[in-house]
Amino acid sequence: MAGYYEAFTGLSRSLTVLLTAEPARGGVSPAAQVPEVLAARDVVTSEVAALIRRLLDAGPASDQDLRLGHLVTDPGHVLHAALYDLPRCSAGFADDRRWLTGATDWSRAARAAATLEHDHERLAALPGPAAWAVLRDAADLAAALPYLDADLAAGLPAGHDPARAALTAPGPHALVRVAAGELREQLRDLPAGRPGELLDPTPPGPIVLGSPADLPEGMRRLAAVLTAHVDQVAAVDVRAVARGLAAGVETVRGDPVTPTPARAALGRVLAGLRDVQTAPWDTMTRPDWRLQALTTEAYRQLPRPTGSGDASLLWAPELPRVVCALAGAVERTATAGRIAVPRDHVDAGRHRALLWVPLPADAKDHPLLAGLRSARSAAMGVQETLNTAHGGEVSPARRAALAAGRAAADLRAALAERRPGPPPTNDRPTHPARRQGWAEQQRPHLGR
Repeated sequence: MAGYYEAFTGLSRSLTVLLTAEPARGGVSPAAQVPEVLAARDVVTSEVAALIRRLLDAGPASDQDLRLGHLVTDPGHVLHAALYDLPRCSAGFADDRRWLTGATDWSRAARAAATLEHDHERLAALPGPAAWAVLRDAADLAAALPYLDADLAAGLPAGHDPARAALTAPGPHALVRVAAGELREQLRDLPAGRPGELLDPTPPGPIVLGSPADLPEGMRRLAAVLTAHVDQVAAVDVRAVARGLAAGVETVRGDPVTPTPARAALGRVLAGLRDVQTAPWDTMTRPDWRLQALTTEAYRQLPRPTGSGDASLLWAPELPRVVCALAGAVERTATAGRIAVPRDHVDAGRHRALLWVPLPADAKDHPLLAGLRSARSAAMGVQETLNTAHGGEVSPARRAALAAGRAAADLRAALAERRPGPPPTNDRPTHPARRQGWAEQQRPHLGR
């Protein structure tokens, strides 16, 4: 998915400019720009909706079973449905594509949004940690849309009543605002570190590491193969990767440059990797020669833990990303029913004809999955510390991830400064008991 962070950064910055524009936020001047701006607005709205649709694997009819309670249990699905219900405001014009070359802020936002399409197919295959990170990005983008529509409606010149009505439709915009707000609140506790190589992975392939200086590239390629190119991983490959990771973690823990809190977190990573290597389990998956080659080459170049104070461990920040990639590969394999464990580890039933059975999808407490999830959580928590302590040359994907993080922070800051505008009052019924379109009702009595 090369380019996701660049597209997201450009879109976030464009929306931030529109949110903070003065004096007529998002206004259209001159009037000749109206078709271009309205078309660009529809592109942005459609692309944000399509981004969420890919992450949720949602279809056109996915909103048919939604209920009020889903705002809390599944706000992402509610947001997806609400975005598709937002009226389009450029329907009254011909197919205007001046946003492709236009110079307005809206045109720049539309071009950035359109570049996200190149990543849609691969978004659906993201592992959990990266998918949640992208969904958090999408929630921030969606939260800006109601404000931008209101600003744009206020800035439209006279004679564009249909577009203004579409931009101020109260129901769809309110639902987008509520669902996006709930989703952002639920995802607020995601780690600050962005999974750079999971979203913009290094092209995978075999690599011969000539020295420890090649380790950062080797580790990135190992993470890329585990993330984007291995649907089901073999047990022998998992144990090999875990053994190499454990050696790397021990080396980083033994370096005096590594802060003490990070050493404790790395100890939890080691414990989780130990469960992977010792728990009884197997797979019905063939080994992958790419993983074997990369793991072997990386293991050969890993310095042994001596505590010598060598601070040149430039590959240390890559460790958490490989741990996350390994956990995702094992989870995908378990979901596909390709992992087998001894029956005694599943239940104590009387039928012992089968000594090994598939690992149930809900067996979250099995040492294999529980250990990996614990290792992943600890590794993600120590990512920024390792970046600071052992940060050497930053990979292009990591650099793009950091830029996207700054753009997202700016967008959230701009959203925090905005407040919903006053509700429309011109069509309010004379009494709360009356609703629009209802026949005149008898005035309620207060009693005898």
